[in-house]
Amino acid sequence: MSGKFKLIFNSPKKGERLFKPISYIVLGDHSIKDGNHLVSPQMVESEVDGNIDALILNLENIRAEAKKRYKIANKAEESAKKSRVSQT
Repeated sequence: MSGKFKLIFNSPKKGERLFKPISYIVLGDHSIKDGNHLVSPQMVESEVDGNIDALILNLENIRAEAKKRYKIANKAEESAKKSRVSQT
């Protein structure tokens, strides 16, 4: 099973007005059956643990990516603030 969830991350780009970075977790790969968004394949009992473990791993990877991107964005924000102060 590939990554079912994806991270959408938005932070100010260089030269843009500063704003707090934001992120979303969205469904990536999924199917729709009877109006329900499916995040796993059809499973038999022996497949439940493996599929849930894969979803948890996918979410843990998103957590790590989000933390990394927030850290980078926060450093960029601090740098931009220091740059503005030194220009005045």
